[in-house]
Amino acid sequence: QCGLSGNKVKAIMSLKESFQRNEIDDELILRLDYGGVKSAISSLWGFGEWSADMCAIFYCKLEDVFPTGDRAIIKGIEKKKSKFFFLNIKKE
Repeated sequence: QCGLSGNKVKAIMSLKESFQRNEIDDELILRLDYGGVKSAISSLWGFGEWSADMCAIFYCKLEDVFPTGDRAIIKGIEKKKSKFFFLNIKKE
């Protein structure tokens, strides 16, 4: 077992089949801009904005991507922002 839900397995298998049927092409994805990658990936069953952002960042190596749907990143920013806010108050 690898700890994936039934829906995640279904999404991964659907992605594999899309490649096999040439409905999606990795060379094309690598040539797309961020909007194109986001549209192509999120149009696949089981893949949403977060998956598209991760594909754009890690597979396509696009540099100008901020994953607004990534709760861990947002939480980290909020934590840093809060810490920075309190540090500034103490200095005044």
